[in-house]
Formats: sequence, C-alpha cells, structure tokens
Amino acid sequence: MPLIFTPEQLARRLRQDAGRLPGVVARGLHRAAHRGRALLVSLSPVDTGQFKNAWRVLNRPPSLQPPSIHNAAPHAGIIERGARPHAVSAEGREALRRWVRRVLGAELKLNLRAQSPGGRVRTRDFEAQVESIVRGIVQKLARVGQKGHFLVEKNLDRLAEFARQEVEAALRLHFERPPA
Repeated sequence: MPLIFTPEQLARRLRQDAGRLPGVVARGLHRAAHRGRALLVSLSPVDTGQFKNAWRVLNRPPSLQPPSIHNAAPHAGIIERGARPHAVSAEGREALRRWVRRVLGAELKLNLRAQSPGGRVRTRDFEAQVESIVRGIVQKLARVGQKGHFLVEKNLDRLAEFARQEVEAALRLHFERPPA
C-alpha cells in the first residue's frame, strides 16, 4: 500500500529520516557481516579448528566505517592467499611431523602392521615413514609453495549480495513504519 504524505508531512519525515538512515544502513550492514561470517566459517578448512574458529565481525562506530569480517588466526593469510616457494625452518619441520602423526598416524601404523611379521609396528619404522612424508612436503613447499583457498575472494559477490539484501530489508522495515 503506497504511503500518502502532505508536503508538510513529507518535509517532517525527510528531516526525521536524515538523522536515522545512517543507523538503519549500519544495522543492515551489521546483519550482512554476520551472515558473511557464517558463510566463511562454513567454507573454512579444518585441521585443529583454529582458522575456522577465528572468524570475527569487527564493529566500528557507524560514522567511521562499516563492520568488517576478520580472521585472527596467524596462518589465515597463507590459507587465503597461499605462499610462494620457501624453505621450511626446523620449527616448521617439527610442526609438520606433529601434523603427520596426528592426521596420518593411524593409517601409517595400520599399513606397517599389515607389512610386518606378527603385526607389530616398530617405532623406528613408523618414524622413518613420518620423516619420509615430511621430507616430501618440505621439498614441495620449496619447489612450488602452497596453493591458497581464496575463500574470501571467491565469495565477494555473495558477501556483497548479503549487504544489498540486509540493507534493503532494514530500509524497507524503516519506511514501513509510520512517521513519528
């Protein structure tokens, strides 16, 4: 149903809206940012969960900037954009060893158990397998680097659509209310 205003009512409504509209738009952008965060969380790769659990909506006063979506995990940039070929430090190799043991350990032990007489897994055989896998990963990182996932970049259109939808909904709700 269309709204009908007299010129005086329209002038009063425009004066009222001039002060309220920035807050209405800010509420829509806030809702869009939270929808965007939920999308990025759902698309995030998971190993320990640190990256997935580090997505946050940063709210700033509406007069300064709209809210933004941020990931505070120390490796977020590498997951998003990847990494050029590089050497791996001793600490990095140790982290890779822990990762191989955690992610592939059970499968490695199962394979070694199947290959060994009596089904026993010797620690030195297991560690040799772990070291072989780590060496392969380190060589690949040195040769080609690490490919990024580009979660944010691939979803910019969806994030912009969330912003459009939520701001439009906030404005529609605002203008459907009768003037004060």
